[in-house]
Amino acid sequence: MTRFSGIPEVVLLIGLLLVLLLPVLKIGKTPSPGKEGRGAFGLTQLSLGVALLALLIQSGLNAASTPTHINELVFLHPLTTLFQAGILLATFIALLYARGTLKSDHLWKPELFALLLCSVIGALTVVSANHFLPLFLGVEMMSLPLYAMIALKPDQRATEAAMKYFFLGALSSAILLYALSLAYGTSGTLTALLSANANSSHGINLANLAYLFLIAAIAFKLSLVPFHGWAPDVYQGAPTFLTFFISTVPKLAGVMLLFRFSFGEVSSSVLTLLSLLSMIVGAVAAIIQTDIKRMLAYSTIGHMGYLLLGMIAQDTMGYTASFVYIFAYALTGLAAFGVLLLAGGANQPPETLDDLAGFSKKFPALAWVMAAAMLSYAGVPPFIGFFTKFAVIESAWNAGTFVLSLVSVVAILTSVIAAFYYLRVIALMFFTAKSIAVSPISDEARGGSWVAYGVLAVNGAMLLVLGVMSSGVFDGFAAIVESALRVP
Repeated sequence: MTRFSGIPEVVLLIGLLLVLLLPVLKIGKTPSPGKEGRGAFGLTQLSLGVALLALLIQSGLNAASTPTHINELVFLHPLTTLFQAGILLATFIALLYARGTLKSDHLWKPELFALLLCSVIGALTVVSANHFLPLFLGVEMMSLPLYAMIALKPDQRATEAAMKYFFLGALSSAILLYALSLAYGTSGTLTALLSANANSSHGINLANLAYLFLIAAIAFKLSLVPFHGWAPDVYQGAPTFLTFFISTVPKLAGVMLLFRFSFGEVSSSVLTLLSLLSMIVGAVAAIIQTDIKRMLAYSTIGHMGYLLLGMIAQDTMGYTASFVYIFAYALTGLAAFGVLLLAGGANQPPETLDDLAGFSKKFPALAWVMAAAMLSYAGVPPFIGFFTKFAVIESAWNAGTFVLSLVSVVAILTSVIAAFYYLRVIALMFFTAKSIAVSPISDEARGGSWVAYGVLAVNGAMLLVLGVMSSGVFDGFAAIVESALRVP
């Protein structure tokens, strides 16, 4: 039976080419500089929406087929569809929130949207790759546009962040390429799954070394300790929209990579160490931060450490917990950054924690959404963040080893520590007086249309609704994961 793949990527590629042609055709440009990128923005959103629809149609067309690989290049399964849909939907909604701040950051131009579409295509390719060639090309297509997008902002901090991200990202790419070359040397094939299972008597040590380098490259994308040094500076220096994109889309792709490669004693031992270090550093270092995005950077480091607890267990329960965790993390981040973007409007979004003082007086609705996001990040019931954190810790505890039991205890302790800086944000917003008078918000200063505010309200409510319905969410993910584990 014929199987279909690559339809969403083709849709995005067509959209990318049209966006690139806009400056040549003078489409979407008006005498007003503030509306110069309207055509590019509309085309980008249309491309993302159509790509999401195409993905669902492609999944329906392949529903009657057994989940499998196409010419050893692409892995087709509802799990990949789920991750690709998450990437497309997160990008679409984040752009909706970011409309105002993209203008104030001087990023309202076709170049930004073309690079963004290229990065999304790369992320979709990484998620579905079953061969080293599309895997490496996807990683580069996802990463290289990020460096350029950050550098587009005419700001010294953005330029420094882009340079740091570029040089460390280049090192990460070299490590990944070396890992793939070692894996190829042990198996003689570029097929990812075959190379991952290579066990020849003379190549087993090289295979283990390949795993280590591969995990190191993925750890950079996930900003795991000790490969996290770029994250705080890049998060702080990048425009707020790109900070969200970097903190979410590469993470979704990286988790899917770990699922395909994280097995065996070697990867379990390394991931356990990375998880332990990330949880501790993420919880402790975030306490002393005064910049919101730097705080969220260390928060991300800690969350990726918690996420690894499920991957270490290497069973259906563990993988399910990790997958629900990354989607809950993305949804929570979408709400938190959405608040920052919409509060910024045509001006700069809040940058420091002091900027949040008295936030509830000026933006009462946004303050409640931010509070929901912080409570979900902290793992407070009944928000979805509590159930996902509980699930990954439980999966590690149930593994039955002394080391994982100890790591589970550390996870609980670091969660308590991390709750301090999340609750501090809520205290600043609701219980700290602003030193300046509160002024009314003009239509121009609003960060987006009422549609964006409505979507953000639903976004915040979903953190609570999914928490209440967490049992059904976990059951649905477990069925998909169990099916994916059965695919040879």
